[in-house]
Amino acid sequence: MRSSGSTDTRIPRRRILRGITTLAAAATASAVVPRRAAAAPAGSRVAVFGAGPGGMSVAHELAERGFRVDVYERLARLGGGVRSFVTPGGGSDGRPSLPNTCGGHFFLPGYAAMPDLLRRIPTGDGRQVIDRLTVSSHDVMAGGIGLNGTLLGLGVPTSPESLRDFSLDRVLHSVRGLLADRPGTRPTDAELLAGKIAAWVTSGDLRRAGQLEFIDLENGFFRADRLSPTAHTLIRDLCQTTSTDSPTRGLNALTLLTSLVDQNLHLAAGRITAAAPGRTPKILMDGPETEVWFDPWARHLESLGATFHTGRTLTEIGFDDGRITGATVRDDNGARSRVEADWFVLAMPPDRLAPLLGPALRTADPGLTGIDRLDLSVESGFELFFRDPIGTLGGQVTNRDVDRDWLLTVVGLSEIWNLDLSEYGDGRARGMISVEFNNHPYYNSPGPTFRKPIKDLGYDEAFAEIRRQLVDGFPGGEKLFAADNFLGWRPHPTLNWDPRGGWTVPDLRTASAPGTTGFFPPQAGRIPNLFLVGGHTATPFGLDCMESAAYSAKVATNALLERAGADAPPAALPRTGPAPELRQLHEQDDARFRAGLPNIFDTVAPAGMP
Repeated sequence: MRSSGSTDTRIPRRRILRGITTLAAAATASAVVPRRAAAAPAGSRVAVFGAGPGGMSVAHELAERGFRVDVYERLARLGGGVRSFVTPGGGSDGRPSLPNTCGGHFFLPGYAAMPDLLRRIPTGDGRQVIDRLTVSSHDVMAGGIGLNGTLLGLGVPTSPESLRDFSLDRVLHSVRGLLADRPGTRPTDAELLAGKIAAWVTSGDLRRAGQLEFIDLENGFFRADRLSPTAHTLIRDLCQTTSTDSPTRGLNALTLLTSLVDQNLHLAAGRITAAAPGRTPKILMDGPETEVWFDPWARHLESLGATFHTGRTLTEIGFDDGRITGATVRDDNGARSRVEADWFVLAMPPDRLAPLLGPALRTADPGLTGIDRLDLSVESGFELFFRDPIGTLGGQVTNRDVDRDWLLTVVGLSEIWNLDLSEYGDGRARGMISVEFNNHPYYNSPGPTFRKPIKDLGYDEAFAEIRRQLVDGFPGGEKLFAADNFLGWRPHPTLNWDPRGGWTVPDLRTASAPGTTGFFPPQAGRIPNLFLVGGHTATPFGLDCMESAAYSAKVATNALLERAGADAPPAALPRTGPAPELRQLHEQDDARFRAGLPNIFDTVAPAGMP
């Protein structure tokens, strides 16, 4: 059923280590997950606020276990920052509108928690939502999209053999191959980068918690000041591609190691991740995410008894005698209503959550105060439409002057989505791309035309800047924007324009800034009937992404089951953490860290200590 409507940010190292130990212990849990709603346990009413990946995931896990779940979402459509959708009747002659998108959302090969849920969502035609994934990681890497190709090109192992035979020589060979066709590199670049990658992959728990968490990846770890401008650009792009670097402090040196490198090593070793054994991972949905993923998800959860309330904004959280006593939501017309439940799950980003956490809540659970100390990050973009098919999956604009041009990611949605665009809008479009930018073009990197970042540009200026850089830097850009081919553009739903206030990004991500991972709040704190879910909460990854959201939902589910005394199996958690095949190297590095020494491979320009 649905209804509509500047302080020291460092954490004590012992606290980081305790967090890693706790998460590692939690990750060993496994269970056979039920596929039908179980009998409702006593005290079974759950209110979930937020219908993005995290909120939907926790609603799924709890509805399957017999809880009565109500999901409240402030927007009209489900999906949160992942939403992409069409509006029925929004085009001409009865056609739906051209799709709105928040950009391409990648299910990276090392993901496991979210794919586990995708396998359990029926589409209504005999398939599951995981069957709607298309485009392999190899296809995307060939197109130059994203950072995974760069990671693998830098020598991260990709097979059981390369994992078992991991060595500095193998990494050096890979790095030399990556740099061979890049003009402007120096012979010393390969030696420095190879040593850094080998040191990164073999960093032990003590170095991860005591050093990598507190330094930035680009300059503190990779020592980009020692690289040629070309190699420096490669590392800078690596740090910025996830769009979770802090606009002022960069990306900590731990996040990509735990969220991508470790998980790819598990994949290389053959442990269960996003794909069944022997199956090439597919990493993008074949249609607008709301249409092919979140709407079927909601229908499935409704069949399990869940209820959805869209257009409902959480405005107040009631608290008394150590517990949440209720909540208040406001609909789109301004009418307020009371939400009663036994358990409350906040699946909202920190910038929307923090104002709701009053002094009484923060006093009762000091862990909530860390939310105020998290950095926020921008990821948004523009939708562009063309008369002809675009003929590419997309890629990154890397053929650019990095001192004046922006890192832009182009995703060829019309080539990826299983849609005939002529059946949308006014029927003229055959091609569609999403052009995505991050913190730096938005906040502080002036473009070559107007010498301003996006936030300071006028409405037409912003697109003129994007267009020029695509024409100059993207293969086939000049033909793409020919007058008889280019039809128009519009901002993503996550990018707003106001003539009085300019460009704003209302949907922000949590940045993985140095020294802030310990401020990511736990899913279950000291208030017994309150839980937090989302990429901004404490997970083994330290990265605000769909996988973290799904993982956090499983942790919150298990905590709620325990507190409720429910007779239901816990949600299964995937394997995380360093690859056991490298345990000996990790233990050796722990010994070196205790002695105050750099990693054995980090010899050319050792990473700084915090």
